[in-house]
Amino acid sequence: MNEEKKRVEEWISTGAKEEDAATLWTFLMQTSPYYNHYHNALKTGDQWNQAGLDDYVGLVHVTGKSSILWALDIDANDWSWSDVRAFYGLALTSSTETERQANFAKTFKGLGHLMHLIQDAAQPAHVRNDAHPLDGLEVLEGLETWAKKNRLLVTGIASSPSFPGISLATSLGSYPPMTQLWDTDLYTGSNPSTSLTLGLVEYTNANFASDDTIFTESFPPDHRKYFPYPRKASMELYEQDNSGNGDLRNYFRKIYDGETVEHFAVAGRLYKYFGEWPEVQRNFVSLDNQCHKDYAEKLIPRAVGYSAALIDYFFRGELDFVVDEGDKTDGAKGIRVYNLSDEEMAGTFSLYYDTADGNRHPLGSWELLIAPQGISPTLSFIFPGNNIEEHRYILVFRGMMGMEQGAVAGYIHGGGWREEWDAGLHDNHNWVYSETDLAGQNPNNGVTINEIVNGRLVKENIRYAGSDMARLNEAYIGVADDFINGTYYLGGYAIPYDFTDRFPIEVTTDARLNLKIDAMSINEQIPAQSCAVTEWPTGDYQGIVFYFRFGNDSTRKMVLTTSGHESLIWPTTVIPLDVDYSVKIHDMLSAWGGITEPVYLDGINIVQNMWNLCDPSQVEHSQHMEVDYIRIEKRQGQP
Repeated sequence: MNEEKKRVEEWISTGAKEEDAATLWTFLMQTSPYYNHYHNALKTGDQWNQAGLDDYVGLVHVTGKSSILWALDIDANDWSWSDVRAFYGLALTSSTETERQANFAKTFKGLGHLMHLIQDAAQPAHVRNDAHPLDGLEVLEGLETWAKKNRLLVTGIASSPSFPGISLATSLGSYPPMTQLWDTDLYTGSNPSTSLTLGLVEYTNANFASDDTIFTESFPPDHRKYFPYPRKASMELYEQDNSGNGDLRNYFRKIYDGETVEHFAVAGRLYKYFGEWPEVQRNFVSLDNQCHKDYAEKLIPRAVGYSAALIDYFFRGELDFVVDEGDKTDGAKGIRVYNLSDEEMAGTFSLYYDTADGNRHPLGSWELLIAPQGISPTLSFIFPGNNIEEHRYILVFRGMMGMEQGAVAGYIHGGGWREEWDAGLHDNHNWVYSETDLAGQNPNNGVTINEIVNGRLVKENIRYAGSDMARLNEAYIGVADDFINGTYYLGGYAIPYDFTDRFPIEVTTDARLNLKIDAMSINEQIPAQSCAVTEWPTGDYQGIVFYFRFGNDSTRKMVLTTSGHESLIWPTTVIPLDVDYSVKIHDMLSAWGGITEPVYLDGINIVQNMWNLCDPSQVEHSQHMEVDYIRIEKRQGQP
């Protein structure tokens, strides 16, 4: 398997096909997996060890394990739920890329095996104890043979799935919650329903028949083919000309007790002659291609929807984490883990990083219980010097998630760009600062300060009393206005160093903007000036401006600021002061208009601005801002 390369859907398909694999020996010895693909919904949870295949093919007694118990069997089934969980854990944590890819392949192949068991629950024979080898071998025209011969029609039906409404937040007895996708134990044999809150086995068992279980409601309850529904009393008999040439056939239309089915079963030509012998008469009722089509139209959408629900449940663990390289308040370095799911996560959280040779290395491991939507304390580790990408880490959880033991979840923090101001003004990145780099940007009417204090960028923009001229304090990094003869230009200024850094930065759909503004104030708010141009409706503003560019070359400025300091002329998001703020960038942009991919961040400008006054100011105005960090984090989500 290590040498094979397939897409995810191909591995799933491979697993689904191989779940029916057999040899002559395994067929004769009844050890082929398909003997374990049956489950009788009339058996309650404490009887599931009796819910598997128990039938005769000719004189041969064929038996098997319940498909649910087979999915959980870690001893006999190499593709059990626990095994597939283990493959996923190894796919996230194995040291070499080869090992990880091999285990990812096993993970998706294993999901294919498990999905096969879900899909068999939409085949009436598999939920009504009806062995059907001749249909599987395409000798008789059963439902499976019909589906193989009508693949285009089946594909069309499958394109409109019906998703379950089953809560998997609780478990059924000692069984893991996802077993309820098969059987919720709510169907008792007396309450047929179409509800999507039923397991797929229950819905199929109560509403459809297999070839050998049509109208068996009068059988003794202990008979292996006794099923109280669907029953003959739920039907009406009608005549239909199938060919338009007088080829009249009598069909049973199911109109009561759960699902309605136009062609539930067909009565043979001798059926009407045995009205006084109902137990003989039922032998002249069968399923034809009209019935198979009607069954498929009801069952296949659920087979697809319930299979999707199984995959969703497997990958439901939603994690996120923030790399904290030393908050200036507590000085702690490490990560803080966010449990974004609605289930408690209790177990081992492990952090890894990759090196250029493709190998994965552990950094730390912590035993934690994180409540739904909860946050961990800062988890300390030694930052590696040979990470393949700065700030890129892999977090893996193993443990109890909700009611599931042995759950696995992973999250890749995809690196990105960040400024922490934990060194000098230019030590992490080459920012361009007013006055320091943009000499003469302002008139001689005040003071401009940009400095690092306790790991924060502190900005002061002061305009003296008696001045009516504008004053600006900027800190910019990003795309240059021009590059001529080896010199970068910004706003007409020649800058003697490269301030473009890694810009433009492509913004992926999961990328997040994280920042923290610790302080923002002005000693006296400046009102809008009647003599000012109309596009500047306020006398002052402060904030962090982000310059975005879209695939159609349109641009958009986005400002993040605190209340009372808005510019009012650009799309603005007001954020809390002194709070770790996080937003998905695409969500922020979408709130202000359409997006054309790809999206790029061209630059960042931390701005303080006081506009021209109509008359000289009678007081000194002083703007103050402290920025703790700005982080553009390329979220990669689940591996």
